[in-house]
Amino acid sequence: MIPLLNLLLNENMKIYRRMRTWIMMAVIVILTLTVLLIGHFEAPSLSEAVISRTLWHGISVAGANLIFLCTIFTVVIGADSVAGEFSSGTIKLLLIRPASRAKILLSKYVSMLVFAIVLILILLISAFLISGILEGFSSIADGTAGHVLAIYGTSSIEMLLIVTLAFMLSTVFRSSSLAIGMSLGLLFIGPLLVLLIAKYSWAKYYLFSNTLTQYVNHDPLIDGLTLNFSIGVLLAYFIIFNLLSWVIFIKRDVAA
Repeated sequence: MIPLLNLLLNENMKIYRRMRTWIMMAVIVILTLTVLLIGHFEAPSLSEAVISRTLWHGISVAGANLIFLCTIFTVVIGADSVAGEFSSGTIKLLLIRPASRAKILLSKYVSMLVFAIVLILILLISAFLISGILEGFSSIADGTAGHVLAIYGTSSIEMLLIVTLAFMLSTVFRSSSLAIGMSLGLLFIGPLLVLLIAKYSWAKYYLFSNTLTQYVNHDPLIDGLTLNFSIGVLLAYFIIFNLLSWVIFIKRDVAA
C-alpha cells in the first residue's frame, strides 16, 4: 500500500509541477467567466425568450461549453503519462523501483483521473460562484439542480472513456503525439459518425452512440437504445481499453 501511495504522490508531482497544468486550470476559470459574462450581458430578448437567467442555468451553460475543453486537457495529460516516459528515456528508471509494473501503471491512471476530477470541480465551482454573483443565489433551490448535476455527471463518464482511450493509446504506441491526435480526432469526429451509421444494426455498439447525456435529455441517438444497454456497452469499452493498457505494459520489453 505504501509503495502505491508513493507512486501516486510521485505521479501527481509530475503533473502539478508543470506550468502547463496550472495554465490549463486558469484557462478553465477564465473561459467560465467569459462565457457567463457574455450570457449575462447579451440582449435580454435573446436569452429570456428561451430560458430565464438563473444560477443553475449559468452552471449548465458553462458545462455545455467547457466540459469538452476539460476532456481535451485531460487527454493531453493522459496521452503523455506513459508515452512521455518512453520518449524521455525515464521509463527504465521508473521500472527499477521496488514496485510491480501493474502498480506503476495504476498510479499513472489514477493520477490522470484525479486530474480530470480536479478540472471538473474547478469548472463546477467557478461556474457556481460566478453565476451566483451575476444572477444571484436566490434560485439555488429552484428544482433544476438535479438535472444540471446529472448532465455534469454523465458528461464526466463520457470524459472518462475518452481519457481512458488516450491512456491506452499512449501505452500501446508509446507516442504522445499519436495518442493525442487519435483521441482528439475521435472526440471531434466520433459523434458526427453516429449520424452516418445510425441506419446500420451494429451502430448501437459504437462508442459514441451510447453517450449517457442523451438519456438525461430524453433524446436517444438511435431508436431502441436503452440506458442499461448503453451502460453495458460503455463498461465493455472501459474494460477493453484498460485490459489492453495493462497487458501490453506488463509484457512489453522496455529495451524494444
